[in-house]
Amino acid sequence: MKKEKSAIKRLCDYAIKCFLFFSLTHLLTYSLTHCLYAQTNPEVYFNSGIDKYVKGDYDGAVALFEQTLSEKPDHQKARNFLVKVLIEATEKQIMMSNFSKAKIYIDKAKIVAPDNERVNELQKVISGGYEKSLKDFSKKEVQKQKTVVSPEPKASAIKKPEPKKSVAAVPVVVGEPALSSEYESKSGWIFILLSVVFIIIVFILIFLWIKKKNTESTKKMEEFKNQIRSEEEKKYKRELEKIKLEKEKIRKELAENIKIQIAEKKAITDADAERAHQQLASAIEEDKLLDTITDGIKSDEYSREIIQKMTISIRTIMNVNKNDALNNIKRLSKSENSRLRYDCIKIIENILTSETLKILLDMLDDSDSEVKRAIIMLINNISKLHLPEIPANILIDMQKRLAEEKLKNGWII
Repeated sequence: MKKEKSAIKRLCDYAIKCFLFFSLTHLLTYSLTHCLYAQTNPEVYFNSGIDKYVKGDYDGAVALFEQTLSEKPDHQKARNFLVKVLIEATEKQIMMSNFSKAKIYIDKAKIVAPDNERVNELQKVISGGYEKSLKDFSKKEVQKQKTVVSPEPKASAIKKPEPKKSVAAVPVVVGEPALSSEYESKSGWIFILLSVVFIIIVFILIFLWIKKKNTESTKKMEEFKNQIRSEEEKKYKRELEKIKLEKEKIRKELAENIKIQIAEKKAITDADAERAHQQLASAIEEDKLLDTITDGIKSDEYSREIIQKMTISIRTIMNVNKNDALNNIKRLSKSENSRLRYDCIKIIENILTSETLKILLDMLDDSDSEVKRAIIMLINNISKLHLPEIPANILIDMQKRLAEEKLKNGWII
């Protein structure tokens, strides 16, 4: 049930986001388009007038060019095209003997370009043709009245030439487009203002929604951080306890080894030392043979047994002849076989004296990375324990060499 509610909530949030995004995009696009249209209105009218002119719609072209000039009186191209269109329209009407329509066009042309020669010529032509057409029209009216009413109204026929006034009063009013453009501009600004207000409201709502989401996400993040922090603290405490237990175990083992060495020293004879020599030689040969064993588990088991044998043998020898035992350890530390050098470290770990520790420090330049790692780990463990059996100068030397190795071979540590 909770999953269904959360899914519905996510769907509603997504729908609101989409609606707000598309509404905002549409409003911004429409507002920008309207603003651009309002700013380039004269050019729009001018281009539309050209299109009308090319299609042969003279009246439409004239109206649009007049609209352009009403909004931008200094638009010379619109003025030139207006005169051109009016002249062509006038010529077309003259060809069709429609002098009244031609007079409307040429009167407009005269207002726009009073000094244009072609306009003046056409005006003269139209004035002559227009008078003639009026006379013909008046004659036809007189004849109709004679046939229908009586033969008297000659005087009325003579008085008839009043259509000049009506023709002169026909020209299209240029002020109307200006009024419509003023209305359009006002309505456009009102729409822009309302759009801006709406956009501001939408932005405020979006801001409040985002702020709410950010607050929720921040709260969740803090809870997640606190959870991780508590888990890390618990893990750190467990690791610390584990390290303490391991240190205590190593300290006890080292102390026990020292006690065993002291006890063995008291009980061992020369014959025991001789047997220990033989056992050590035998253990070394066995250790060399370990390289031929391919099974890793068996190899580790044999290695532990051999190290134990060698450790017991060297302890026995040390209790009778210390120098002889130290020479055996040195030979193992300088052996060409890396396995014997590694076993030598394990032997020194069980026989901790100032002399064996000096041998261990001399081994720090070993070329094998595994052997070097084992040496550094043993030195690090011994320097942390601060055993009373180890002289202070040896401990200081070990800590110094360890610091140097951390700088040179940090990757091994």
